[in-house]
Amino acid sequence: MVKRKITQYTIEFKKSSAQLAYQSEQSIAATAKELGVNVGTLTGWVKK
Repeated sequence: MVKRKITQYTIEFKKSSAQLAYQSEQSIAATAKELGVNVGTLTGWVKK
């Protein structure tokens, strides 16, 4: 069984990433790929 690495992100990173994804003309998936985060994670931050 392979253990996944859990990454802790700062509140500032979450807020700025969500704002970038919301205001960007590209998809959330493309923004997540650029930032190196999971699409589901970024989507959750945007919804909050």
